[in-house]
Amino acid sequence: MTFWFILKMRGLKPGGDRVLINEENGEPLLDHLLRVEDLTDYIDADDTPYYDIFVGATRKESADKNYWQNNIGNFYQNQNASNPEKWLNIEEVDGEYYASYTDEFADYLGRGKDGFAPKGKQLEIPLIDMMAWYFRYRSFDKKPSYDELLEEFTNDLHLSQIELNLVFDRSNTDIDGLFEENLRMGEKKKELARFLADHLEEQQSGYSVDIEPSEQPDKFSERKRDTIIYSSRNTMYDTFDPSVDPSEDLHDAVVEDGKRNLILVGPPGTGKTHTAIRTAEKLGEETFFFQFHESYTYEDFVESYEPTFKGGEIVGFEPIQKGFIKSCQKAQEISDDKYVFVVLDEINRAKVSRVFGELFSLIEYREDITEMDVNLQTLYSGGSIVVPDNLVIIGTMNNLDKSTEDIEFALRRRFSEIEVPPSTNLLRELLREQSDYDWEQEEIDELARLLNIVNEKGDYPLGPTYFRGMQGIDDLLKVYRREIRPSIKQYFGEYREEQLETVDGFFELASDLELSEDS
Repeated sequence: MTFWFILKMRGLKPGGDRVLINEENGEPLLDHLLRVEDLTDYIDADDTPYYDIFVGATRKESADKNYWQNNIGNFYQNQNASNPEKWLNIEEVDGEYYASYTDEFADYLGRGKDGFAPKGKQLEIPLIDMMAWYFRYRSFDKKPSYDELLEEFTNDLHLSQIELNLVFDRSNTDIDGLFEENLRMGEKKKELARFLADHLEEQQSGYSVDIEPSEQPDKFSERKRDTIIYSSRNTMYDTFDPSVDPSEDLHDAVVEDGKRNLILVGPPGTGKTHTAIRTAEKLGEETFFFQFHESYTYEDFVESYEPTFKGGEIVGFEPIQKGFIKSCQKAQEISDDKYVFVVLDEINRAKVSRVFGELFSLIEYREDITEMDVNLQTLYSGGSIVVPDNLVIIGTMNNLDKSTEDIEFALRRRFSEIEVPPSTNLLRELLREQSDYDWEQEEIDELARLLNIVNEKGDYPLGPTYFRGMQGIDDLLKVYRREIRPSIKQYFGEYREEQLETVDGFFELASDLELSEDS
């Protein structure tokens, strides 16, 4: 395991270039990793100034004379008891040895003796203790938080989210007890090193856990392991784009097929409202927008009976026309070959039969009713109403909303539905059109990968409009924490916490541009 840490300090990382490793460049790193001279009275500094935390043993030298031969040449020739060839490539070029990960490294690193763990076991090195040991010589201007310490540790060792999951136990995030001011003895640095050495030796049995086929830890379930591996390799962009673009489908439905009542259906953030309004602006003379909600009624939408005042007192009541009647009147005023659009946002949130009232049949049959000499009157004024054929109604519906389960059959029968799934095409369009931030292509590609993998491997239909307005990839975790994760958490419920953790991991990877094979 010590050898792996040296490789990491040399720059070994998934998808990265091969790293040169030899005694000359490895010895200073080994000295940095193991030396405790003048830091602790746990050992006799004159005889054994090195402490190997992975085997719980002191050493006179940072490495014995055969160390580099055993861990480089013997690995290359497959002569060691541990054979990491399934996850680690070691190549000899002109007498020099180079190391790199294999494509399947995530299947084997930290697993069994060939992954530097005991046979049949999985590595779970306590990350909090490892960071404290690694920073035992480090001075900080101020006491760092756990996240700050972790960021510095992962940067120093070029650690990806995948490697953190495969090698370390990250359950403990309390670092308060590892700082000098929390130690009881006066010789602060000596006591810190002694504390760590004692603590780490006590934890040797905790570095690995038995893994029986019937009781693998949830952390390393096959599903989660596959998800981690997939996230590092998948570069598919258009998995979730429909064969027909929803915008084109909506345009053709209106212009070519004569559809006048349509609903755009999809999960949140897929651009349903954006698509509806953009189509209306492109094709229509005027657009009327209505936001439906649970208390929305006929009186808000069609017509109401409201008081009239004189001298501050109510003197009577009169019918007041609302937005839908005005949209019908506007459509009648223009020529038949031009359109007026009515956009009903979140149409499923309201009781539709209560909102439309007597218009439910009228929006379906339109001018046919007039031609049949049927005079349809509004509720309060008793006036006649006609829904012209050039009035196009577009509703939007979030199909993750529980209210869609009770959507009225009468509504579905009268409206054609167009599915709006998560789309990387729309994501790219939104980011490239953003005026307040110039997105790098690498960032756009990473968010496209994130959208695809959360949909396919995270089992959540993530929409692209959540990312609109972000000021670069650095905003990703903030947007995820505040706007995306609460919805995902509610969607999964309390019985799918592991799946939520999986999605958390994808966002963490993407925030570091580590979903990309090229990053």
